[in-house]
Amino acid sequence: MVRHRITGAVNAASVLIAAAILAFGTVAWPAVTVQENFIREGNFSSGRIGGPPPKPWLFSKNGEKVHVAIETPAGRPETERWVRLVDDNDQENANIRQNFARVTNGVFQVRLISNKDGGRLFFNLGSGAASKPEERALQLNIESDGSLVVHGSEKARTLLQIKTGEVYLVRCEFAPVKDGKALRVRAELIEESTQHANHAESDVETQVPITTLRVTSTRADTGVDYYLSDVSLTRR
Repeated sequence: MVRHRITGAVNAASVLIAAAILAFGTVAWPAVTVQENFIREGNFSSGRIGGPPPKPWLFSKNGEKVHVAIETPAGRPETERWVRLVDDNDQENANIRQNFARVTNGVFQVRLISNKDGGRLFFNLGSGAASKPEERALQLNIESDGSLVVHGSEKARTLLQIKTGEVYLVRCEFAPVKDGKALRVRAELIEESTQHANHAESDVETQVPITTLRVTSTRADTGVDYYLSDVSLTRR
């Protein structure tokens, strides 16, 4: 009888220990992993209407025909903050940029609204100011016909083209290939209201580190007018 009681006590203790280990394991290994966004103030929430993008964003100087400012697009909730890039000359460009820790395998996203047909907008990921060709690891742009273009060994573009006044999501995945001597880039353009989507892919021969995002018009372009918000860059 005594032996049975001892055995029962040992079994009960074993169950309690196992339960404690399980409980400890649940706390130590959370089920959800939150991806770190390397872009700070990506939704411009602390920006003042009419003012510049909040730190740590850097931006071009405002002029008579070029300006960068925080606004709320017509028809959007008053609590939303978007940065507006306007370039109506061929001598300067409108741009914003931000620096961050190096990302080698990641996902870049941004929501945008075009206010005018024909204006080209570029998204450069690279180092330094990500402005010169030697500073760019990869480059995307909204072309004058509204398609999203990937600049790689061959230009690839989406069949979907943006329309003025509509909200779109640009999503770009990139990963190293060819022993780190190139990036495989897959860019997608999604129309939010319909969820219509189309993508373009290309390989980019580069070894430039990605530590900068630059969104910009070019000096050759006029008629650029875009809203941007919800900018993010996460590791895959």
